[in-house]
Amino acid sequence: MDLVSFKGIVLEHPFTIAESMNDLTGQRYSSGVSVPQDSLSILRSFLAKVDESLVKEAAATPLQQFCVELPTHPDLLKESLRWFDSLPFSPLLPRFLIECKTMLGEAVDNVRDHAHEHFSPTTPLAIVIICFPSFLCLQVWDQGRGFDLVGHLRTKEKWPDSNATRGRGLKILEELSDYLDYVPCLPKGNCLVLIKRYLSVSDDDL
Repeated sequence: MDLVSFKGIVLEHPFTIAESMNDLTGQRYSSGVSVPQDSLSILRSFLAKVDESLVKEAAATPLQQFCVELPTHPDLLKESLRWFDSLPFSPLLPRFLIECKTMLGEAVDNVRDHAHEHFSPTTPLAIVIICFPSFLCLQVWDQGRGFDLVGHLRTKEKWPDSNATRGRGLKILEELSDYLDYVPCLPKGNCLVLIKRYLSVSDDDL
């Protein structure tokens, strides 16, 4: 059985939903594989707090599951977005995919610039994407110290304007997701959880 480990989290590959894909950069990743149990447990616990209407849906087997482990080196953003573009998603609206890709980019940038700022560039982070009938969950696992993300968003009074090139990442994550949290999972690290409902055709025209 192929195993990929991330600081105590084991990603098991007992079956595939979608065909495994080759990674041109040499990094290990799989599409359509079994998501680590911690990821599903964290998702379900979070939904029980924020949206009970999604709890039953999340208790079922996901429609699609994807995971990757990447080092926090200077090409992290480029490689994570290229990985996202390669995934064989079921048909989703273009705007939805663009917004999910934007969330992923902002999330891995935050890990590189903050959570892993003083770590070796070989320090891995893990990205997990889980698709259910009405929503997608994006998780980014880091090994940083963690902080109160929700409290920070509630108390921050001023953000850089929309033309700023830095300093708006967390605000963008809040605006593009329906729900978000940053869950400490010591000693395994921290898990950024982003929930996004699928857009309707009318939403995609906005």
